[in-house]
Amino acid sequence: MLFIAIIIGIPTAYFLNSLWLNNLAYRTEIGVGSILLGSASLLVLGMLIVGSRALKLAFVNPVSSLRNE
Repeated sequence: MLFIAIIIGIPTAYFLNSLWLNNLAYRTEIGVGSILLGSASLLVLGMLIVGSRALKLAFVNPVSSLRNE
C-alpha cells in the first residue's frame, strides 16, 4: 500500500507544487533527491511501524487472548 501511495503521490505532489510555485518570484525546482528521500523515509517509517506491531503480536500469549473472548 505504501508503494501505491508513493506512485500516486509523487506525480500529484509534483504537479500541484509546480502550479503553486509558478506564482512566486523566487522559484525553486523540486529535485529527484528530495523525492527519493521522502519516499525512502516513508517506506522506512512504515516498515518500522508494521514491524513493531507484528513483533508485539508475535509475543502475546494466545491463551490469555482466548480467555478474554
